[in-house]
Amino acid sequence: MELETAGWTLEPLRLDKVASSFFDDRRRFPAGTAEPDSAFLMSGLSTIWHPQPRLQVIAAAGRPVTT
Repeated sequence: MELETAGWTLEPLRLDKVASSFFDDRRRFPAGTAEPDSAFLMSGLSTIWHPQPRLQVIAAAGRPVTT
């Protein structure tokens, strides 16, 4: 997805607790490999989301990888 925005403000946030069903999955990310480093609040946001083409991963041998 591509996020198109117009007229917004950005404020830094302090993280007290972070949880994510994706990043907390230890099969994908062993402990310590996905750590938040910052957080921001965007407000006054006019947005349009644009779908993007599916990404294709190419292996070192030059062949597409099935995901």
